[in-house]
Amino acid sequence: MKRIILLGIFCFTLCKYTIAQAPHLMSYQAVIWDAAGNLVSDKAVNIKLSILQGSVTGIIVYTESHKLQTNENGLVSLMIGSGNIITGNMSAIPWEAGPYFLKTETDPTGGNNFMITGITQFVSVPYALTSNYSNIAETARNISTKNIGLPGQVLTIDKDGKLMWRSNSPVLVTNSVTEIKSNTALSGGNIISDGGSLVTTRGVVWSIYPNPSVSLSTKTIDGSGNGSFTSLMTNLMPNTVYYVRAYATNEVGTGYGNEITFTTNNPLIVNVPCPGTPSVKDMDGNTYNTVLIGTQCWMKENLKVTKYKDGTNIPLDTSGGPNGNASGQSWSGRNMGSRTVYGHKNENLTTYGYLYNGFATSDKRGICPDGWHIPTDDEWSVVTDFLGGPTVAGGKMKSTGTTFWYLPNEGASNESGFSALPGGNRDLDGRFNLTRYNAFFWSASEEGSNAAWYFYLYYYSGISNRFFNFNVKNFGASVRCLKD
Repeated sequence: MKRIILLGIFCFTLCKYTIAQAPHLMSYQAVIWDAAGNLVSDKAVNIKLSILQGSVTGIIVYTESHKLQTNENGLVSLMIGSGNIITGNMSAIPWEAGPYFLKTETDPTGGNNFMITGITQFVSVPYALTSNYSNIAETARNISTKNIGLPGQVLTIDKDGKLMWRSNSPVLVTNSVTEIKSNTALSGGNIISDGGSLVTTRGVVWSIYPNPSVSLSTKTIDGSGNGSFTSLMTNLMPNTVYYVRAYATNEVGTGYGNEITFTTNNPLIVNVPCPGTPSVKDMDGNTYNTVLIGTQCWMKENLKVTKYKDGTNIPLDTSGGPNGNASGQSWSGRNMGSRTVYGHKNENLTTYGYLYNGFATSDKRGICPDGWHIPTDDEWSVVTDFLGGPTVAGGKMKSTGTTFWYLPNEGASNESGFSALPGGNRDLDGRFNLTRYNAFFWSASEEGSNAAWYFYLYYYSGISNRFFNFNVKNFGASVRCLKD
């Protein structure tokens, strides 16, 4: 491992006099050279800083570490007092009881195998902390230079011991990544310091590998100057891990923000028929279009079949009036497979299909076409998880507009192509409820002989939900079949 030479300087920014509450922070920048006099450029390093009281071998009153990346000029920038604290309290140091010395230790590989790279005595900066003001002109005189640097510049020491104010590459942070989709995502940055020179270019750069740099073509250019900016990353690959850093460039070089990792979404397949099965027919010859959602093949229309797969008729219940207030052999008294039409109106059959009770959907003879079945509760969860979870999946499954759904049909995008319609239900007492408000679909998952789970969507929300109730097999709901 090469020996590391680290040359640094403390600085405050940078009016002639600054009077404020002491922040207990000191700006520190260092240029790292190797034993051959070459800059350690664009490398991850770990720096440990200790403040010693009294002498170069004095008591350690404070220690912290910083994991940083050098820029192309071998420079690192940090704030003493803001690192990962190992021992002590920066704000509790009695600076008037000095002198104090700064011991710097470095691991050029970014690990914790530190070696001492220098011990330097504090001059006037700690006393500025003690008195709560800093006189930059006085600090300059103490280090024997008559010139005051521009805001953002730092006083550096070259290999020959010459002092000079120098502009630096910008200092910035990377914004969190938001609005992540399958091929785009939003980020940006905030430039904290321009380094004493005008920022001419800024943006973000990304890659499937860590530490992306502006040498890549996968970057944005988002204006110039200081402050915050927003960047849209495009042409991303779906379901892929990316690394992104904000960058800013001035005449000295390019500074980078912290690295953020994110993963793009899986693409949604919208209104694409199932490969090899664009449609399917039931026992009555009714034809249903299909839609592929993830790896699942769904019927995109509600079932309208009148027979089990063995040709046996599924009894039609017509008891009660349009509201379903049943009498005699009522819906609620049936303990056998049955179907009904919402409000006993043919137009509802055309739009929403039949409402089936749980005895029909659990009958071993089956009501779905050959090679298809009633989805289990777990299979409903597969589709909702693929669509982003139950808080958003409902909107992606609902048909759009308010022709069938009541206002506001919140969140409806039909992004999945499932095209759910609000067929309502027939309740346990025989009443018809909630057409145009809710969609209810049977699950094949049962709890005992007279109970099962079902799945439903709302007009007022984009969420999806699942429900279980005893005696629910006397409940009437729509059916969507899933390919085996």
